[in-house]
Amino acid sequence: MRGASGQIGRIVRIAALLFAVAFVAAACDPDPAPPPPPPKVVAVYGDSLMVQTADYFGFFLGLHNYVMQDHFAGGAAACDYLNDMRTSPLPDIAVISFSGNMLTPCTQNRGTQADVYTADYSEMAQFFIQHGVPVKFMSAPTPVGLTEADNLVARVEATVASTFHVGYYNAADVLTDENHVYRFYVACNQLEITAGDCFLGIVVIRADDMRHLRPTGARRWALRMVDATISPFFEYQDVGIGPDLSGPGAAISVNGADDAGPPGPTYPHGGGHRGQVGANS
Repeated sequence: MRGASGQIGRIVRIAALLFAVAFVAAACDPDPAPPPPPPKVVAVYGDSLMVQTADYFGFFLGLHNYVMQDHFAGGAAACDYLNDMRTSPLPDIAVISFSGNMLTPCTQNRGTQADVYTADYSEMAQFFIQHGVPVKFMSAPTPVGLTEADNLVARVEATVASTFHVGYYNAADVLTDENHVYRFYVACNQLEITAGDCFLGIVVIRADDMRHLRPTGARRWALRMVDATISPFFEYQDVGIGPDLSGPGAAISVNGADDAGPPGPTYPHGGGHRGQVGANS
């Protein structure tokens, strides 16, 4: 019995010693890995096309540890969000994309569409530059059948971006064909084939009103904008020979009711005013 008791005692002592060694080793370990950094905030300014695209845009941004701060509503123009811009928490990146609506009071009696958007885009660019926030203008599509050269607001964006040395991305090019015409349907890409969105090699991307987007088009545009948002590079893309910005131009806008289709994936967001036209400046 004494031998058995001695063996048990040795086992207990060895176990205690091993526990003590493990405790000391744990106490000497370096600090555990720090938590991931908080997500970066992307302030997104736009109109009904952005309303339709926001769920996809926000979801795909979230995969890269970004959240969306919402500043968009149907029928809105850039000037509707100048006050929001000045009073909202500063984001890490500002994304600006309007189709050229001239419906709300802040757009009235201020000249042509080009005059209004040049002035307001310039104010937005200067504000964010002064506060150290990268600015990325993204082209929005015009109605079906028009070309990138007809996209007056995209040309304004490119001009303002070049003037203030901020980013411009022709994101709406994914909604055109090989001739740079905005189409109701286009050839499928691999994602659309995998998702089962294709029929006879094509996918419908625009709503029946020929102005708004179907979910397939919203997803295409969102993915392009996410690529541009997270890119560290500025990109100045010529959208072709269009109307003279010093003249009246063609006031192209996206009006009418939203046709967003089924809701997309949900996403975390960083505040803002989604679906509400901001106070005019």
